[in-house]
Amino acid sequence: MADVETDFEQLYARIDKTVAFLDSLAPSAFEGAENRIVQFKAGGEERRFQASDYLLHYAQPNFYFHLVTAYDILRQGGVEIGKRDFLGAA
Repeated sequence: MADVETDFEQLYARIDKTVAFLDSLAPSAFEGAENRIVQFKAGGEERRFQASDYLLHYAQPNFYFHLVTAYDILRQGGVEIGKRDFLGAA
């Protein structure tokens, strides 16, 4: 999908499209996926991972790094956000 959203309404529409796409995939398409090879370029280098290693040692750590960085920026900017917001209990 093109990355052209400029407001929250468009972002929510993109989320809806993404969920619809994921719902259209057959569960059988994921059988054995943990053993597939994930290959991409990052930092000018070719990266190659077994899918399970990609998830556990690259994708998840990057996701949480960016999540925490966004949290820190929001807190620094005066947004009252805390652990309960992260846990969905606020």
